[in-house]
Amino acid sequence: MLPQFPGNDAHYNQWQDNLTSVALAHAHELNLDPTKKVALENARLAWQTAFTDHLKAQTAAAATASWKENARREQEIFLRPLLAEWQENPHVSQTLRTALGMGARNEGRNGHAKPTTRPQLEADTTRAGQLTIHFRDFGATTKAKPPGVRGCQFWIQIGGSPPVILESMNHVATDTRTPYVIQFNEADLGKTVYIIGRWESHRGLTGPMSEMMTVTIPG
Repeated sequence: MLPQFPGNDAHYNQWQDNLTSVALAHAHELNLDPTKKVALENARLAWQTAFTDHLKAQTAAAATASWKENARREQEIFLRPLLAEWQENPHVSQTLRTALGMGARNEGRNGHAKPTTRPQLEADTTRAGQLTIHFRDFGATTKAKPPGVRGCQFWIQIGGSPPVILESMNHVATDTRTPYVIQFNEADLGKTVYIIGRWESHRGLTGPMSEMMTVTIPG
């Protein structure tokens, strides 16, 4: 019975290389004339060239896919707060929102709109295992919250790739007074934490997201 060829390419590559080398070393016993010896060596070379090119193409394809995913993630991170700002801007018409591929602006009961500004976050990392997050209205010089705002929601993700949607993060608190203090477990020290804030009104309506803050948890 003839031996079965290995189905896996990597195993086949090792098998054919060994078979060719042994056969050429025992050409006399195997009755291999010079023409067959050359053909055997050429077949090995042709396969190894094709196999090597295939592996290179796989590596290149994986790299291209990774580059594509990273590029999309970075673009989504950039676009998310921008879209949220446009969505809540009363000066952006429904016609323009439709042209941009966005939905209608959500408004609260009795025509009261959501908060239209976003919080600005600043992290104090001077204490081990703790982050103190100071927050105020974006561009403001005082700690005063915008009119109608109850507090600032905080969403975090510890470790991993930067999140692309808020729902993949954990809503840890809604703080009504700056600063907000986050305590971390010892196992998380030195890890990267991603933090996003957004204003919440007294009616529970939420405004645009802040810029994502990326901080190393102090150890």
